Amino acid sequence: MSQLTDQHVAEIFQGFDQIGEEAVRNKLAAGLYGYKNKPLAEEWLRRHEESRQGFADDEQTDIARSAKDAAWASANAAERSATEAGKANILAKWALGLAAISLLVAVFALIT
Repeated sequence: MSQLTDQHVAEIFQGFDQIGEEAVRNKLAAGLYGYKNKPLAEEWLRRHEESRQGFADDEQTDIARSAKDAAWASANAAERSATEAGKANILAKWALGLAAISLLVAVFALIT
């Protein structure tokens, strides 16, 4: 029996790449890979699954980061809104005070 070299494994993996994941799974399920190639096919499929999972994890991380950024933007907007509402309340109190003074002046003018 000859030992598989890294070059030979790379060539087999390249062949798997050419036929694609579905074909490799089908051939593996049908028992078409011999005792040397069966473990290589299983390893190639495992690596593809890990790679796909890595991409999914990266995508989930990007989505989470976007959600975090949106939450911060929303919190900042809410803080600005609260500050502006506070200013509006102060102005409303001043306006109410001035209206009360105007009413008192008008009532005083009618009495005298």
